[in-house]
Amino acid sequence: MSLRYLELFLVENIKKLLFIGLPSGGEYLSYNLSQMMILKFVNIFGTAVIATRVYTNMLANICYVYIMAISQATQVVIGYLIGGGREDEVKERVWSISVISIVVSLTVTVLIYLNSDFIFGIFSNDPRVLDLGKKLYL
Repeated sequence: MSLRYLELFLVENIKKLLFIGLPSGGEYLSYNLSQMMILKFVNIFGTAVIATRVYTNMLANICYVYIMAISQATQVVIGYLIGGGREDEVKERVWSISVISIVVSLTVTVLIYLNSDFIFGIFSNDPRVLDLGKKLYL
């Protein structure tokens, strides 16, 4: 083992990594803190509201999965374009993927809304849950 391998861990490199990583970690932290605060307020309203929130979050994650997959694939493509010196194509690609992401997200959301009585009916018979779940997707 050589000391040359430790060059990767120089202070300058660590600063560069933190410059990129801290905002990403802060975003994750702020999202989770906001979810905790939302849940604190939702808990005041009773079990029907809590159940509806859980179901809507679960269904919203279906929308998120598609968009996250598209965004991760886009990151790879953008990195490929930049690495190949094709920066002029990046802006066009980002805008086209943004439109695709919006269309996919809206389509999945509309499908969930149109079938919300059936979907929420799988989880609950409570009319309050069914009604509130449909309202949340408006």
